[in-house]
Amino acid sequence: MKISIIVTTYNRANHLNRGLYTVLSQDIDLHEVIIIDDGGNDHTAKIVDNLRDQFPKRNIKYIYNHNFGYTNCCLAKNIGIRQATGELLIFTEPEVLHIGEVIKAHLNWHKEGTHLFVSSGMVYFVFAGAAGKLTLEHLKNPELIPSIQKVIEWKDGYQPQAEDIAVSRKVSASYCASVRKKDVVAIGGYDERYKVWGWEDIDVQSRLSISGVKCVSDNNIKVVHLAHGYTGCFENWEINKKLHENPDKPMVANQGKEWGIIK
Repeated sequence: MKISIIVTTYNRANHLNRGLYTVLSQDIDLHEVIIIDDGGNDHTAKIVDNLRDQFPKRNIKYIYNHNFGYTNCCLAKNIGIRQATGELLIFTEPEVLHIGEVIKAHLNWHKEGTHLFVSSGMVYFVFAGAAGKLTLEHLKNPELIPSIQKVIEWKDGYQPQAEDIAVSRKVSASYCASVRKKDVVAIGGYDERYKVWGWEDIDVQSRLSISGVKCVSDNNIKVVHLAHGYTGCFENWEINKKLHENPDKPMVANQGKEWGIIK
């Protein structure tokens, strides 16, 4: 089964360098790795060139979308979906470090079932103060990170602190998630009415479920999410939430128009 990795990014070159290393160094064949730069103005393109030099046998593709800043992560994901030529799509993010052979774990799920959406069930969130303690060895071997200090369980009422490392279980977001291309195309991809981020993962899984795709959160697929800069998400959070709760929202997103267009 051909695997396409899809990474959307905006001005996170340094994180991309760390996160993609933990993807590219896994012992599994990858058909392609697609990086969609959503209008950033940092040195992401240079990082991609460096990774190509470091991993010459990996098929790394770089797409620059001439967007006015990080305004629509769903559009960037849809561009990745449209451009992907693999049968199995795996979505991840620049600031995500993968613990162990997570791609192989995703592949095993899809060998067992034909209509699945599989997400990493255990995510370690490393906030800014704790991230400052990480060494190069931690970044290359993220399984070591939870041993740096006491890990806090992210439960109802938890308020993140700068020095914390917190773990969230049974996560269903796209920190490291997989789905067959034909299944996500059938529902119209990600709904581009969602701005920045928030609720779009829940929305796409809801529509996948309606179409007969089973959504699975696997706690054996573990990742680390590194703290990153503010992207203006909170202004849109309530708007996105209301959009998800709108009973008139169509089951097929972006219906009636072509989606995932590179600007």
